[in-house]
Amino acid sequence: MLISGFANSINVDKRKLLISNKIKKERLGFFPRTIDFDSIIADGHMGNITFEAIRWLIENNVNLTLLNWNG
Repeated sequence: MLISGFANSINVDKRKLLISNKIKKERLGFFPRTIDFDSIIADGHMGNITFEAIRWLIENNVNLTLLNWNG
C-alpha cells in the first residue's frame, strides 16, 4: 500500500488500524489479521504515526517504509 501526500495519519482506535488523510478526507480501517497488504510505503512530508500503530503493524507482520524527497 502506498500512502502519499500531506497530513497523513496512522493510528489505532479500538484495535482497528486507521490510515487517514485529512486534506483529501480519505480514511481506511483494518482489523487485526484482515489487512490485505504486507507492507505500507509512506511517501510524504508531513504526518504522524502513533506507537500503538507501530505495535499493531509489528503484531500483524506489516512492514512500514518511510520515504523522503532526498531518499
